[in-house]
Amino acid sequence: KDNKSQTIPEALFWLNRILKPHSLQMRAKLLLITYGPLISVSPASTSIPYIGWWDLTDTFFINEGLEELGFALYMLYGQTKSPEDKSNVILLMEEIMKTPQNWLFENMASLLFFAGDDITYQYFYTKMSTENYSEVAQKLVYLTLIEHKLTKKTKIVYKMIEKLCSSSEHKHKLMNELPIAFCEAITDIDGAIELEDERDITELHEIIAAQSDLMKNSFLSNFDMSSQESKQSLTSNDSQTTPKEE
Repeated sequence: KDNKSQTIPEALFWLNRILKPHSLQMRAKLLLITYGPLISVSPASTSIPYIGWWDLTDTFFINEGLEELGFALYMLYGQTKSPEDKSNVILLMEEIMKTPQNWLFENMASLLFFAGDDITYQYFYTKMSTENYSEVAQKLVYLTLIEHKLTKKTKIVYKMIEKLCSSSEHKHKLMNELPIAFCEAITDIDGAIELEDERDITELHEIIAAQSDLMKNSFLSNFDMSSQESKQSLTSNDSQTTPKEE
């Protein structure tokens, strides 16, 4: 444990030194080269792995490699102190997700999941501040799918949605877009299955299960809030109706 805690600051030091002189585009490429997914052509024992950045644009759910890349972004974001530095890391993450071209939503969501809640929330909040509610909803849908695939839960995404909807304006607009985004994602996956694409029927079951779990979390949360409000109301009424002792 002590060795690991000493290794992370050292790794951050060298990572910053390597990235600092370069442009945003080059930083994105360097991070992908260093931490991105390595793909082996079968049989793996006789082939040399290659960096799978093109695979991120057309292959669904690349998990291996994105965990390390996400952790690198998590470390970079965690060390930032000024809002400008935080924005720069978010811009770097955005650049990574369109290198060499725009990634599939599922792979974007995987990177966001592994990069951690803080940078992901700020990424979404920035998008919402510029009225990109549709894009946020799309990525939240796939983030829900990824969390459900990896953990069989959707609590992280639900809490993030709650946080993003802290203002009534954001809540109204995002809640309007989320059902549309879920419908579009389900339709896309169903269409890919019919075309005998890489997806199979389990993918369709997975996203429906993810949506159901997210709705369940929402229902339970609202039920708990209603129960608490009812208890408070009853307590208040009891205190008002209790006769005063003379």
